[in-house]
Amino acid sequence: MKNPGRPEDQLPYLDTVKRLIILDLSTQIAAFRTGKLDVIGTVSHASFRWEEAKDLRRTNPEAGQVSYSPPYFTGIAWRVDKPDLPWYDKRVRHALSMAVDNRAMMDFWGGYCLLHNEPSSVLKDIHTPFEQLPKVVQELYGYYPDKAKQLLAEAGYPKGFKCEIICQSPDVDMLSIIKKYWAAVGVELTIDVKEYGVYTSMTLGKGFKHMATHSLEASSPEKMNRYTTMQAYNPACISDPKIDKTWEQVNATLMTNPAEASRLLKELFVYILEQAYYFYPPAPLYWVMWQPWVKDYHGEQFIGKWSGYMAYPRYVWVDEALKKKLTR
Repeated sequence: MKNPGRPEDQLPYLDTVKRLIILDLSTQIAAFRTGKLDVIGTVSHASFRWEEAKDLRRTNPEAGQVSYSPPYFTGIAWRVDKPDLPWYDKRVRHALSMAVDNRAMMDFWGGYCLLHNEPSSVLKDIHTPFEQLPKVVQELYGYYPDKAKQLLAEAGYPKGFKCEIICQSPDVDMLSIIKKYWAAVGVELTIDVKEYGVYTSMTLGKGFKHMATHSLEASSPEKMNRYTTMQAYNPACISDPKIDKTWEQVNATLMTNPAEASRLLKELFVYILEQAYYFYPPAPLYWVMWQPWVKDYHGEQFIGKWSGYMAYPRYVWVDEALKKKLTR
C-alpha cells in the first residue's frame, strides 16, 4: 500500500520487525538504554511504570515518550455463579470495593493513573464521566471502611471471611495492598501466584475457587464477552438476564440505528458498574518510549478503530545514519 501522507512512498519502509519477549523488566530497561531496543513499553502485561519512565527520561533525554489511558488494566474477578460464596451477594461486592482506598492506591503508580478509566475517543458516546455516575457507583471508588463493615454484617459476615485469589507475579504488589485493606474489615485474602500457562488454563476453564485477577477494558462494546453468559473471557461467570437481553438489542440495532445502540450501551455500562461484578482498581497509565532514530512514530499501539493491534509498523522507518552515530 501507499503512505496516505506521502502517496509517492511505497509501504512498508521496514524489511523486518522483531517483537521480543523479555520477561525481566530490568533487562528490558537496560536494552533500551543501550540502544538495543528501538521501542519499549508497548501494550503488554509487564509494561513499565512511571518510575522506569522517569529514570529513562533522565538517562535518555533524546528519546520520544508518551503516556496514555490504558486500553485495559488488571482488576479482580470474583465468581458470582456460586450461591455459597460471599460475593454472590451484591452487598459483599460493594463492601469489598468500598474497603479499598483507591485514591491512596493511586500513589502506588505515582499518581500516573485514572480512578475511573477513560475509553478511547471513538467510544466517548457510550462513556459516562465519573462525576455523572450515580452516587452508589461513585461510592464504590471511594473509601468507606465503616460502611463496608456494615454491609458485610448485613450480608451475614459480621466477622468477615477467608478467601483466595489466583494471579500472575506482576499482580502481587497491587494485591498485597488490597489484602491489607480487606484485612481491616475482617476479610483474609490468600494470594496464590500461578505461572502463565496454569493461570490461563484456570481462568479460561473457570477452574479457580474464589477469585482471579483479570484484564479489564475501558467501556468497549467489542469486549462485552467479559459480561455475557457462557463466554470464555467471563471469569466472574456472570449470567445476568438484563445484560444478555440488552446486548441482543445492541446487536439488533448496531447497523440500522447506531445512536440507539450507543444509548443502550451507555445505560448498560452504568448498570454493570453498579453490580460490581468485578473490582476495578485505579488504572495505571501506559508509557511508551522510542529511540530518536525511529521516525514517523508517536507511541501508537492502535491506528483507527478497527485496524488492529501492531498495525503501526508499516508507517515507521529507521534513520540508520542517526542510529549508527548515537550507538557507536
